[in-house]
Amino acid sequence: MSTGWGIVYNTASLFLVPISEEFGFLRSEISFTMTLRSLVQMILSLFAGRIFRRFPMVGTMKIMSLVLVLTYILFGFVTNIWQIYLLTLIGAMANSFIGVVPLSVVVSNWFQEKRGFALGLALMGSGVGGMLFNNLTGKWILTYGWQRSYQLQALAMLIVIVPTVFILMKEKPEDMGLRAYGRKEVEEVGAGISLEAAKALPYFWMIALMSAVANFSINTSMVTAAPHLVDIGYDFAFAANVVAATMAALAVGKLLLGGLLDRFGLRRALSISVAGSVLSLVGLYYGQHRLALILVVLGTGIGSAHGTMVDPFLTRSVFGEKDYSSIYGILAASASLGGMFSPIVNGLSYDITGSYHKILLIMIFITLGILLADQWLFSKKNLEKAKERWEA
Repeated sequence: MSTGWGIVYNTASLFLVPISEEFGFLRSEISFTMTLRSLVQMILSLFAGRIFRRFPMVGTMKIMSLVLVLTYILFGFVTNIWQIYLLTLIGAMANSFIGVVPLSVVVSNWFQEKRGFALGLALMGSGVGGMLFNNLTGKWILTYGWQRSYQLQALAMLIVIVPTVFILMKEKPEDMGLRAYGRKEVEEVGAGISLEAAKALPYFWMIALMSAVANFSINTSMVTAAPHLVDIGYDFAFAANVVAATMAALAVGKLLLGGLLDRFGLRRALSISVAGSVLSLVGLYYGQHRLALILVVLGTGIGSAHGTMVDPFLTRSVFGEKDYSSIYGILAASASLGGMFSPIVNGLSYDITGSYHKILLIMIFITLGILLADQWLFSKKNLEKAKERWEA
């Protein structure tokens, strides 16, 4: 997660300005690469269940780890926008096969108890990597240029991801003669609702819609942070350090949100997380005041943790294990749909208005709406009704 997701997604905004300046591209043209990443992730998430039933999960991860490294080596040789788009598609595909969906499946397989904490501990890697590689990549771009920076990122992936996947990764504890942490021998394995039954529930599609809108909001603060700070007068190195600080906060935020999910349940944990997204957007809107950047860092930390933490926890706790990868795949695809449109809208807003202020203001009000909607959607009454439907 640290050298895959932490690089592919969490350092992408650092390349917007240098690439657009060198080739004369519009911000929206470069921002479209983020849309492509989300599009690929969305499509692959939809078919994750089928793919991992047909092909071995760990075997697929091994191949895709090598493809991801090769893709980032080739990024250093691009000369036009179509090469960038093509490599973005290939890299996003490879990263999706070693990213949040398969790793959430693996961690959930290994933990019956303390699942939220375990997910937070594992997925916080994206924040740790984002913190580390935003700082390093910002320095690399200034020192070596953006092309060499991509290749240095590829080297980091080769050193960390490939050995991890080839040597350490085990899909299920049963593969090693073990059982999941906290699971009793008498417990039924694989209980839950099928994908077809879940798709028949309106509640399931409401959750999918909220995942899409919430991820749109999250991506707005993540994608616009670095270019917006540069636009309002901060130098590039300072903007990169602020983004790196948000990644550090994100690492802690995922761990915190995992603990909150275990202890307080979905509704309260979500309220805190979505409120963090609101604070992040407010901080960016008033970013000319340095004190407001504290809101950006802290708010992004707990707010952006929502993007990868909530859906896997929700899927297992509400819909069970029976068709986990397929059901979670649809929710992850919904989240990716929000992420796919976010850079398009953000880029177009910038090209039309000349700043990110208007889109930030709009997203503040939309995210407040998400906060209110989640209070109803994840109330104890609605969660119990949903469980009663599939248990019947």
